[in-house]
Amino acid sequence: LDSSDVEKVIQLARVYGFNPAFEGGEAETFVVDAPLFRYRVDVRGMRRKLAPYHIVYEIREARLVPKD
Repeated sequence: LDSSDVEKVIQLARVYGFNPAFEGGEAETFVVDAPLFRYRVDVRGMRRKLAPYHIVYEIREARLVPKD
């Protein structure tokens, strides 16, 4: 994320009423495909284990892919 992405998240948080720091569960789950989506999200990243019960998937790249 760069500073313009952060500003976009803050603006969206104001509009939709979520915590821009993602406290409260907004970012613990990321849906990449669902029947109502026109596109699926192709995510590339790296899984990092920070502690025995603390694993983070760091998204490095994401793109929209048309469904077949």
